[in-house]
Amino acid sequence: MKSMEAVRAENIYLPTSRKEGGETTESLEDYFKAFPLRRESEGIDYKNYLKAENALIRVRDQIFDAMAWIKGGITFVDAVAKKRKGNLEFKMSDEEKNRLHKEVMEKIRAKMEELQYLFNFVEFPENCSEIYDVAGGAGDVAIALMLKAYIERKEINKATIVDPVSEFKYYAKLIINHMPFGNELEERVKFQEGTIQNLEFPPNAVVIAKHPCGDLADDLIERWLNSDSPELVIMTCCQGKAKSKPPRYGLDTGEWQNLCRKSDWTNSTDPNKKQQGMDAMIELDIKRVEYLRQQGIKVDFHTTDKFAKGDVIVARRNKN
Repeated sequence: MKSMEAVRAENIYLPTSRKEGGETTESLEDYFKAFPLRRESEGIDYKNYLKAENALIRVRDQIFDAMAWIKGGITFVDAVAKKRKGNLEFKMSDEEKNRLHKEVMEKIRAKMEELQYLFNFVEFPENCSEIYDVAGGAGDVAIALMLKAYIERKEINKATIVDPVSEFKYYAKLIINHMPFGNELEERVKFQEGTIQNLEFPPNAVVIAKHPCGDLADDLIERWLNSDSPELVIMTCCQGKAKSKPPRYGLDTGEWQNLCRKSDWTNSTDPNKKQQGMDAMIELDIKRVEYLRQQGIKVDFHTTDKFAKGDVIVARRNKN
């Protein structure tokens, strides 16, 4: 495993702390030694391994364990750098590092739980051979779904991670390097720098977005409706940034602004305010569902109290 400095030299990933002027002597190599990934199937031929009883469940668990491990490593190294704030004399005790690592991993595990929840709602129609992960960041969704397709023997040949931040492709590369079937993923998962405004969805692509903020979910719905893509899956997000945008779905300006503003409250530590935020998100999502159904689209809508931003809209074109 290469150190973080070697990784930076290859432009694999530039952490936010470095962008903000922070420095670190911490390395991913040190992190992996201190917090190793424990995989029972290390070194096993996965193609044969899949034939074993309960193999699909076990590989699924490995997907999320490995993803949490590498994302946790990068986040942890970044967090240490931020605490150091450029002061290379700054030292952290092992106890402090362990405490920080625990905090980081709790947050990462929560994100993995959201991803596993979303994982369950994605189907691959017979005419589907591609995945488009919109505003995908490091491509967690695309990578997980390619592995889902692989272990379910689905003929998905390509996954595209779409994001306007080009540096995320290096982060995606790091994750893929530590995934089961990493070689296959490297060949099939591609990064496309861009925004939704210049996207064209192929007719054989499932389109998915996890937590598109602002009015990105609404723009995505319109873009998808104007395509021939068979399936759209959105795990929605708060959209306070959209409150100044023109209202949609028959809402007047005041209603739109109020719901957008309140949707940001899902981040509140006040339980009552947080619930109001979740209620606002549900109300917005119901409007989206109604709109899609008016266009003749079959829609399933899933809500949960497990996550503050856990609403999932699944839209599928009716087969005619």
